[in-house]
Amino acid sequence: MPRRSIRWLLAIVTAAFCLAAVTVSAGVAHGSIMPMANDRFNDTSPHFGGAFITSTLGTCTAGFSVFDQNGFPGSVTAGHCGPDGTNYSAPSTGFYGQIRGQILNGIADMARLESVFQPVTYAPIIHTGPSAPTTRTVKGKADPDADDLVCVSGAITEAKCDLRVLPGKHSLCYFTPVGPACTHGLTIAERLNATVVTRGDSGGPVYTRSGATGAIINGMIIGQSGDHHVYFHTVSEIESRLGVRVMTG
Repeated sequence: MPRRSIRWLLAIVTAAFCLAAVTVSAGVAHGSIMPMANDRFNDTSPHFGGAFITSTLGTCTAGFSVFDQNGFPGSVTAGHCGPDGTNYSAPSTGFYGQIRGQILNGIADMARLESVFQPVTYAPIIHTGPSAPTTRTVKGKADPDADDLVCVSGAITEAKCDLRVLPGKHSLCYFTPVGPACTHGLTIAERLNATVVTRGDSGGPVYTRSGATGAIINGMIIGQSGDHHVYFHTVSEIESRLGVRVMTG
């Protein structure tokens, strides 16, 4: 096997993981997820970001609410959470959204979640429990700079703050329900004294706190390298590639 191929496979096996908790996938260790009682596990319409969502492919996290190019409300999540047409539900309350516009092409890992004529809508709010407040209203958006401190809110790990953004752009290789993939040009944030991400957190919002109850959206969780490093797309990458704009309130 060529040396480059060996390095690539080792990167997949040892370096990093996507955070979708899949139920059917080659090469992924499976296990059932037992969510704690928390509002993000009982998300109702109008739907919030940071919600625990499930499909026939597994578990992911909703990112944040957006408007598409036609002004219709929806949400976003990681592209590796499923192909177009995959329906995601909030376990206790029913339909959350359908994957549309999936991009999983080496430079982007993202997708929209749309209502597809179901009687649901979306609000400019993200779940941020277990800390108080347990929800925050989205007040704006901004790409983070190196050394900024950000928060993440995956459905399984829940909200963690004081992650420091590292300089540069980085590559991540991981397994998906349809096989191995790599995404390049991601941003990394780290917090070395805490577990900040795990499987099932894919798609969750990356944000900074704004005042007592507000949030500024910085991006969306894509994967991890160990327990202390999260890889994410910045909000400007998500808006430009998916053709959406962040919903604020």
